[in-house]
Amino acid sequence: TKRETEVMHLGVAGNSSKDIAEKLGISLKTVEHHRIHLLDKMQVNTAVDLTREVVGAGLVACPGS
Repeated sequence: TKRETEVMHLGVAGNSSKDIAEKLGISLKTVEHHRIHLLDKMQVNTAVDLTREVVGAGLVACPGS
């Protein structure tokens, strides 16, 4: 979803869940819900694996690039 994509971009950029919630004006629980959906969709178990997959797939640019 659009919101999951926003959460993914902000997470890959190094933002904490709390920071993401504040930036998007949503609850921390909602951010975690989106992260869980992303993990399921990408078939990975950790945020590190998720970052690796989305950067590797070219869905987001590597931070600092």
